[in-house]
Amino acid sequence: MIPTKRFLQKIRRFKRISLGYSFNDKLAILGVAVLQLAPAPIRKRIHGLEKMIDQLCYSTIVEINGIGYFLLDRESFEIVSPEFESFMKAWFEPRRDEVFIDVGAHIGKYALRGAKIVGNGGMVLAVEPAPINYQTLVRNIELNKLRNVIPINLAAWNVDTNLKFFVGETTARHSIKANVGLGYFEVEARALDHVLSGYNKIDWIKIDVEGAEYETLCGLEQVISKCRPKIIIEVFSKNVDKVKGFFKKHECQLVRIAHFPISSVESCFYFVCVPN
Repeated sequence: MIPTKRFLQKIRRFKRISLGYSFNDKLAILGVAVLQLAPAPIRKRIHGLEKMIDQLCYSTIVEINGIGYFLLDRESFEIVSPEFESFMKAWFEPRRDEVFIDVGAHIGKYALRGAKIVGNGGMVLAVEPAPINYQTLVRNIELNKLRNVIPINLAAWNVDTNLKFFVGETTARHSIKANVGLGYFEVEARALDHVLSGYNKIDWIKIDVEGAEYETLCGLEQVISKCRPKIIIEVFSKNVDKVKGFFKKHECQLVRIAHFPISSVESCFYFVCVPN
């Protein structure tokens, strides 16, 4: 990272202190910013420092654009920040009274924002399989006194079954597909066609499922055919061809809106799908 960019990143971290909900929350964010002054290689060599940063973030409340969030770890802080996936502002545009399905809701960044936009005449269904993420999602719904969000604790899949859900390096990286050797927990998995069968109107779907996007789409075929929703989806590079084939079959136009490397061998692409 070039020196100027690194300096601006440090300034942004300290500016985030103002996002703290209470004095104690601001103090915790200050502590995170101070600890993150050390370069990443040094932080990794100091035993327990990375864990301390995550512990400072845990249960800290931040308020961003009028929405409050209980955090889980430092990555959840990054995720709810306005800078993260900033390109989505130009594409994710639910309207009042619409129905939005958030698949892979994590702690609620898009579910809560969508709920504010669609209002009491609309509805958000937030699907999140990981227990601690789901519990924090529920806390965030209650924190914001939202009555139009239904949290659903299950994994999206192409059939109804139970699956191993592998623990990721952060709370946003748990995955049905990627085993990084940190253990697993068992989750209920369902085809969302079965969960959403009572809905005749679904306007938006966001899918972020860490490599399980094709199976998730296969479990949504009836909803997509019946409701013709707009879809924003994160797709791992190894699944791009299958996902493109799926949307071609369903006569949907697919537009690439962003692309980011995840590792030396994997990238993720963001697409918006608009029915023809």
